Amino acid sequence: MGNFSPVTRVFSEIYSNRVVSVKDKFTLRSTDGLKVSAHASYYFRQVPRVTNEPERYRDFSAGIKGEWTITDNDYVELAYAFDQYDKSTLQRSQNLDIRSYSNVQNSVRALYNHTMGRGDILTVGGCHAFLRILH
Repeated sequence: MGNFSPVTRVFSEIYSNRVVSVKDKFTLRSTDGLKVSAHASYYFRQVPRVTNEPERYRDFSAGIKGEWTITDNDYVELAYAFDQYDKSTLQRSQNLDIRSYSNVQNSVRALYNHTMGRGDILTVGGCHAFLRILH
């Protein structure tokens, strides 16, 4: 069978990497039933699988949402979200960061709720999403 050791093989392919991850969210509330919240996050990872050409992974997402309680029976919500994920290879010899994959998503959502006398709720809404993938 030779000198093959599965344990040696597995451990010989573990790569070190660099990871950065940041995210935050804030919310603003007013006294007239209006609430606005926003969030954003960024993720970066670099893996040196090939000497002088590390793989890079990035993700940025952000969104904003408004909620308004118009009356005790009427509620409106509007939201927008954005997300972009990229994969690239850094060619240090030429100082180039070449993108090999990109996924961009945008979505918008609207929702209206009306509570009726017996506790029944009428909900009307819509959502539109746009997706773009590049290889």
